[in-house]
Amino acid sequence: MCCAVDLAPGRETGAVLVFALVFLGLLALLTAAISESNLLQLRLAHYLEARMVARQAALGRVERVLEQHGRLPPSGVPGSRHCAANSLLADCATNTLGPDGEAQAYIEVLARENDVPPRLRQHIASSAIAYESVQYEVVADARVNAATIRVHQGVLLLHPRGQ
Repeated sequence: MCCAVDLAPGRETGAVLVFALVFLGLLALLTAAISESNLLQLRLAHYLEARMVARQAALGRVERVLEQHGRLPPSGVPGSRHCAANSLLADCATNTLGPDGEAQAYIEVLARENDVPPRLRQHIASSAIAYESVQYEVVADARVNAATIRVHQGVLLLHPRGQ
């Protein structure tokens, strides 16, 4: 009986078992909290990626509308809208923009200046009097998964009078 020490013969208290169970319970709670935090971060990253893709789609739609429309100013009085053929808007003056499955877009005329453009008034003796300005805005909406983005792109166009 060299190395065995028996303090309470025939009676075990189970203190090690209770300590191990409490420790495992705390470890499980900590793991669940970390897992929930990582899941939230993953959802946020997915949502931010969807917003970025939607913004790129809307900006691409704005570029396609500007390319399609060309250098000609939109017709109509301030407040009139030019929409795509598949537009969901009810107050469109014309449906002249091409359809696009990725995004909805419209052009809204903001101001039509038949006078000399404001910054060129001081040069009235120059060729500036041969131009007039049209200010309009291209608005595009894009939806990717749960993210919806609206992009407004303002345009100030100087064009020769009478065109």
